[in-house]
Amino acid sequence: MSLSKWVGIGAGWFFGGPIGAIIGYYIGKNFFSGKNDNEKAYEISLLILSSLVIKADGKVRKEELNYVKTFFSRTFGEAKSKKYFEIFNTLNKQSLSSQLRGICLQLTQSINHASRLQIVHFLFGVASSDNEVHQSEINLINKIATYLISILMIFNPLQQCLLKAAHLLRIIIKFLNWTKTPAMKR
Repeated sequence: MSLSKWVGIGAGWFFGGPIGAIIGYYIGKNFFSGKNDNEKAYEISLLILSSLVIKADGKVRKEELNYVKTFFSRTFGEAKSKKYFEIFNTLNKQSLSSQLRGICLQLTQSINHASRLQIVHFLFGVASSDNEVHQSEINLINKIATYLISILMIFNPLQQCLLKAAHLLRIIIKFLNWTKTPAMKR
């Protein structure tokens, strides 16, 4: 067994107990080669946070899954996103809410403030991708923002801005679909 697997198991056990050890083993086995470990940890943290937001309303919607998949494919490339979605499918089957604070604190230590704001922005995109933003999703993103940003004053204006933008986008799309004539649809 390579060193990266043992490091993954040890770190996973330390942060998440037995479930963390399993995830750590898989991550160490498939991803860590000694370079870009912070980058990979960041990307996997995004997957975990996405999974938590998707499950926050009690329903796993295809639109939300597709939003995350499209984001990862466009941002990290097809090959890398396929590997990450193997992990994502495993994560979606587990309850990781007890890991939330630790994940956010780790991100806080390894990325800058602007990147943490982008994570909150991304999570609002995940929540609104099914055209329904539930209070449970907002509450979870609020909790994540509190851990990541540590300034709650930023969360409320950001929330309002992103929810209004998502709503306006849906109105524009409906209007464009409604105003298309049969000649325009060809």
